[in-house]
Amino acid sequence: MTRDKFGRQFIIAVERSLQTASRYIIELLPKEPMLHVVDRSGKHIGDFTVRETLSRLYRNGSIPLWIDISVQSIENGKTIHLCQFSEEFTDNDQVLYHKGEGIPPFHVQSPTIPPGIFLKRENMSTKEARALRFSIKDVPKYPISDNLG
Repeated sequence: MTRDKFGRQFIIAVERSLQTASRYIIELLPKEPMLHVVDRSGKHIGDFTVRETLSRLYRNGSIPLWIDISVQSIENGKTIHLCQFSEEFTDNDQVLYHKGEGIPPFHVQSPTIPPGIFLKRENMSTKEARALRFSIKDVPKYPISDNLG
């Protein structure tokens, strides 16, 4: 995959992440993104702009097999997207994950549903559960392995 194509798909994934989160989160999410990048094990790599993240994940024509992205929080007027990636890189587009979503290797996920909300959803109809929204402040922060002791 070319760097340009990977960059375009990365931007689409970030936009879809924001759109997906907007269906769940009651606050208005800022359009300016920041990526909280972690590897598969949860080790914090750093917090970067989309361009900086692209530079870190596109390595001599190779990209991660998969990249999961979801909204995590709002900080300093920016929407923080959790970006977790496979530690296995490839230059073969045929082996990338998430082709069915149209932007391989990206998989856009909803924000983590807060525990109290999750329990409420169990006793609701599907329609009611889909309409249930929550505050970004209640979304659990991703546990970073550096801080687990």
